Amino acid sequence: MSCFTEKFRKLERLDALIRRWGTGSPDELAERLNVSVRTMHNYIIDHR
Repeated sequence: MSCFTEKFRKLERLDALIRRWGTGSPDELAERLNVSVRTMHNYIIDHR
C-alpha cells in the first residue's frame, strides 16, 4: 500500500471516529489510528 493510500485511510478512520464521538483521549485516538500522538495532531492541525 502506498504512503498516500495509508494516510488517506487513516484520515478516513479519523473522520469516522470524530463523527461518532469515538475519539477518546489523544492517546487513545493515536492508538486507534496506530500512529504517534504527534502524528495524530499533525493530521488534525496541519491537514497535510
